[in-house]
Amino acid sequence: PQRLSPRVTSTMGVLFPTTSPRTFEIGHAVHKKINIYVAMGVGAVLVTGTDPLASEQQASAAQATDILHYLYRRNLPILSLDCPRLPGSYHGSGCTLASHLAVRLAQGMSLEPAWHEAQQATWQSLAAGHDRQLRGSLMNAQYLPWR
Repeated sequence: PQRLSPRVTSTMGVLFPTTSPRTFEIGHAVHKKINIYVAMGVGAVLVTGTDPLASEQQASAAQATDILHYLYRRNLPILSLDCPRLPGSYHGSGCTLASHLAVRLAQGMSLEPAWHEAQQATWQSLAAGHDRQLRGSLMNAQYLPWR
């Protein structure tokens, strides 16, 4: 299996800190580091703000807060996309987004419209999972996307 280089592995925690979506802000230092990877030849970097909230109190306070996603590309402006926060916590949202995006790119869509469509499809999958009360088997398990 292919492994991340030591350089990438050592900076993953700095690039992608675990924070709650309610307080997630990409600071100047993180912008700079992501742009370094893009300058090194990475075609694009997608940063999502979908980490689970630490407590029910934070969850209720953040219900009305949108989740922000950022798309970094070489020599292009940083794009942002927001979506309404769904109630609860979800397992598999990143994999669902990556899959939806990969399918659209494989079909020949360009990145920006593929990202918009993939984000919409992911949100709909998560909302459908919540509506159907799909959860893991453990007590208080996260919701699962309806795929």
